[in-house]
Amino acid sequence: MTSIADWTDRTQGDDLAAYLEAAEAARALDERKRAVEAVQTFWEARRHDILQELWQAERKRDAARSRLEASSDT
Repeated sequence: MTSIADWTDRTQGDDLAAYLEAAEAARALDERKRAVEAVQTFWEARRHDILQELWQAERKRDAARSRLEASSDT
């Protein structure tokens, strides 16, 4: 026959195991969330760099076009 104390010990162990499993799942989810945020931050910075490079290339192209037009006018 199972005593109330035995039953309580087993159910508390089950509760502890469930709690630890949930805590581990929450920790893993938090790590994935931080990883996603790091990747997003990287790509936002990279996007800014790419836009900056494009803007500079456009300025150089426009300057070269202006010089070419000025030289052909003379």
